[in-house]
Amino acid sequence: MRFNLTAFHARYKDLQVSQFVAGTGGASSMTVNAGKSTYTGVEAEVLAQPVQGLTFNASLGYVDRKYKTFMIRDSKTNELINVANEARFGYSASTTISAGAQYETSIADVGTFLARLDWSYRSRVYFHPLDRLNPFNQGMSDGPAGRFDARVALSDIDLGPTKATVALWGKNITDKKYLYSGIDFGSLGFAGVIFAEPATYGVDVKFAF
Repeated sequence: MRFNLTAFHARYKDLQVSQFVAGTGGASSMTVNAGKSTYTGVEAEVLAQPVQGLTFNASLGYVDRKYKTFMIRDSKTNELINVANEARFGYSASTTISAGAQYETSIADVGTFLARLDWSYRSRVYFHPLDRLNPFNQGMSDGPAGRFDARVALSDIDLGPTKATVALWGKNITDKKYLYSGIDFGSLGFAGVIFAEPATYGVDVKFAF
């Protein structure tokens, strides 16, 4: 068994953030100087091989992110104000978890058999940093989401002058519905989201000469 644990604390100055803004004159994406922020977190990983050929792995990540300053111009007063207490970190989950199991064994005169199952999870994500500029931001945020991926393969198949690998794989095999991205058009009165790929299956065939 192997176990790794890491704790970290990082401070950023002049952190640049992409901000999508829409208005009567059209929509645009701009890069703003958000100012100062801190990241404090922990990461843990474990790998275990209880018997030959069988492997388990898992990881956990958590980060507490805070803006110290996030300056924007108030449209009413035309003055710079600090909105650090309400700004979010876009496209970034505070908690991520993954786990997997793999079994691999040699089959005489046939090849190497491998079966693997993976699970990944992430907590809620927001797609824009400020609700005041993107009024649909809260409603279009995506809640916690987890997905399963699987793979079964037979490799090192001896075909004389070449060796082959045949694999059957599936991504998001439980067909979990979750979001990949979103755009809030604000004052235009609507927002749009893009869903992540649904359950997907395939077959790979490879030859090594």
